[in-house]
Amino acid sequence: MKNLLNCPICKSGEIKERFYTGIKDPYNCISGEFYFNKCTKCDNLFLGNPFNQKDIAFVYPKNYSKFENKLFNKIRKLLAIRLIDKVLSQVQNRKDFRILEIGAGSGLFSKYFFRKGYKVTATDIDEMEMQALSKIGIDIKIGNFEDLVFEEKYDLIIMSHVIEHFYHPQQIVNKIKGFINDNGQIFIKTPNSTFLFLRWFKNHTYVFDAPRHLNIFSEKSIKILFADPSFVTTVKNEFTVNELYNFFKLKFPRLNYKYYLLFTALLFPFAVIPYLFKRSSRLVVTVKNNEHSS
Repeated sequence: MKNLLNCPICKSGEIKERFYTGIKDPYNCISGEFYFNKCTKCDNLFLGNPFNQKDIAFVYPKNYSKFENKLFNKIRKLLAIRLIDKVLSQVQNRKDFRILEIGAGSGLFSKYFFRKGYKVTATDIDEMEMQALSKIGIDIKIGNFEDLVFEEKYDLIIMSHVIEHFYHPQQIVNKIKGFINDNGQIFIKTPNSTFLFLRWFKNHTYVFDAPRHLNIFSEKSIKILFADPSFVTTVKNEFTVNELYNFFKLKFPRLNYKYYLLFTALLFPFAVIPYLFKRSSRLVVTVKNNEHSS
């Protein structure tokens, strides 16, 4: 019988239904089980039983950003900032350089670059977090990104662990193309569907984060998403040990915090192995807009 499902990224009908089943909300905010289908053509994983888009407020609790581990989240973002700084080192003398952070949350990126003198705009659905950024002078836009209007163009657009949350990611990419400057760049961090230990970790990883993660991209599928003649896309695996921390945090929630760090240190080689095989738990993506460039 013909498979009626299609991959939301490459539109292929070559789907393995319920490839990952029994997936639970790692934050225990929403009851029930979820499942992900797999596209065998582009390796994209997509949530098979998502909530309706109108119920997005229900899917994201008001204190969603507070669930993040502050230590590992800051380390992760500081490492990402170093990568972005390499891009910005080429434009240090441009006073009009504009940065947009989509899904900014607490705004670690936005605050860092605002304090360095760049013109920064932050967007998020979390009104409280956005108002806090506004108080220090950062331009803000509150609401679902799909509904926001952008009148200015930006030289750098940051989406750190955001693209996987959109119901229609291709529409998001098309929208971004309308307000990214010529030679502008997009910086993305997102979970990796081909993570070497994903089947083993299953409910003890935030890679799935059901029902909030709707698509879990692979290198193939992220390149298809940005398959536009004006875009040049580079995808790299991120070396990270925090997935090991997350595993123990979810597997043994009653253990003392200090032991998580100990286990992470002892299992450090398990972070090296997937990275060497280019199958780590996170992807780092840079997309350059070469439209009208000489």
